[in-house]
Amino acid sequence: MAKKMPGVMVFFDLKPALEKLSLSEKGRLLDAILDYGQDETSRPGFDSPVLEMLWTFVAPRIDADRERYREKCDKARENANKRWSPDSCERIPSNADDANSNNNSNSNSNSNSNNNSNSNYNPTTTPTPTTTQQQKQLHLQQQQQQEARTRQKLLKTPWKTPKMWITCLQAVQNLFLLVQNLSLPQLT
Repeated sequence: MAKKMPGVMVFFDLKPALEKLSLSEKGRLLDAILDYGQDETSRPGFDSPVLEMLWTFVAPRIDADRERYREKCDKARENANKRWSPDSCERIPSNADDANSNNNSNSNSNSNSNNNSNSNYNPTTTPTPTTTQQQKQLHLQQQQQQEARTRQKLLKTPWKTPKMWITCLQAVQNLFLLVQNLSLPQLT
């Protein structure tokens, strides 16, 4: 059973001809295009010679589109049949019962022996900070370095008025207080 086309294409080169038609003629032509696209046996019976003439250009395009669509579907069907035929794919079992049988035998044997000794143990030393604490310290150092670089950039930036410069520094100070919970000297 052939698959039907999902729709019909209307090409822009019809636009000049459509501009010459009235709205009711455009509507009848559109209905005829959709009907013919859905069922190729339905032929419109126009009472207007203009619509009959225009139809002689529209119908062959719909037929060509339908033929291209059929060729595309046929090619896709052939490719799917090639891909899933038992002759071309060894992975597909010819008997479905074979696919449901699982004959797996695994004999795994693992033996691990770890005889580790540490001669560096010193009970009087304090334990090193955990990785999380080290990461926090590193992060705090990076934030402080970034703050110092930002301060240096601000000091080098030429400002138009001293008031603008102080306002900007206060804003930066407030931002750092919020983000890093550090206390900075107040600017006045």
